[in-house]
Amino acid sequence: MAYQKVTHTSWFSRIGRSFGGVLTGLILIVLASWLLYWNEGRTVKTGGAIGEAQMLTVRMKDISKVDSSFDGKLVHASGRAETEKILQDLSFGVEKQAI
Repeated sequence: MAYQKVTHTSWFSRIGRSFGGVLTGLILIVLASWLLYWNEGRTVKTGGAIGEAQMLTVRMKDISKVDSSFDGKLVHASGRAETEKILQDLSFGVEKQAI
């Protein structure tokens, strides 16, 4: 024989759960707003640091010799990287030409 279980939720219980959901939603909105504000602040600081670095960067024309006039400065240099060394990992038995 089949049976049914009937439960009854009171009006006050339903109202209480509704208010709990609203309160949870409001807390999440406040938390999300604070996180967005915090992240945007970090973005502004990072953008300012990048802008400052662009203004202070000095271009190095010749990278073949060490020039002490660039000590302590932020430099931009480019050149070809070459080596004859072979990288190896003995644990895995892997060898590869560097660069």
